[in-house]
Amino acid sequence: MDFSFTDPFTYLKKPVIALARAVNSNDDSSFNERLADGVMGAVSELAGPFLGDQLFSGALLELKANRDSSGRSIYNPQDSGASIAANITGHIAKVFTPGSLDTAGRIIKAAGGVVSDSGRSYALGNEVMSAVGVRASEMDVRQSLGFKAKRFMQDYRDASSLFTGALLSRGTRSGGDVASGYNKANDAIRELSEDFRQTYIGAMRLGVPQKEVISALKANGISDETIKMLQTGKIKPYEASKQAIKKAQESGAKDRIDAYNRTYAATKKY
Repeated sequence: MDFSFTDPFTYLKKPVIALARAVNSNDDSSFNERLADGVMGAVSELAGPFLGDQLFSGALLELKANRDSSGRSIYNPQDSGASIAANITGHIAKVFTPGSLDTAGRIIKAAGGVVSDSGRSYALGNEVMSAVGVRASEMDVRQSLGFKAKRFMQDYRDASSLFTGALLSRGTRSGGDVASGYNKANDAIRELSEDFRQTYIGAMRLGVPQKEVISALKANGISDETIKMLQTGKIKPYEASKQAIKKAQESGAKDRIDAYNRTYAATKKY
């Protein structure tokens, strides 16, 4: 139940909560590291209302990436022009839609028994209460897990490109560039994996059987090796794919491969 809209002290509470969560975290970091993370989180909460993306420019950036704030596609590029235009118009229109009209739309859906494509249903009493800022929200853990797994894979690909971009570039790249790219990719992937492990554990704590969790991860392209790391908490150093090494070999980039092998071997020692 979210009462934040009716609480005049919410703006002051959120930074304190962010700081307390970080300091009381059960991860392996030191107290000073947790404190630093907590302070950064508190500052972020304080600055959020003033530094967030402008609504219209944010919507345009989402359109450019064809991803809304939840990571879902805004339109299907293979759909008809009319459908694409309608989806784009609807996405932009949300920026200019007053909250009261949005609430009225949910009330109408609740009265008509409408269920969204994602399986979300609308309770009439709950939607009426939302008009005064109080509403209960259902959390679909299975659906949320699927979205987060898909986002993890997108972020994983972005992180690995920090290395593969240097390894497979057609331009001039030194061994140092490859090593630097690998270290950046490895650090980013480790952080992503450690964060996503909390999602993996959290889904099971919230009642999703382990088999279903693993099935959802595999359905979104997460490998067996990565799943094993999520289960054990032992995050191995990032290893270049066989396809990437093969492409580098075909292009004659032996010096880059040697630089990767040296850096990977040094990383495995720690």
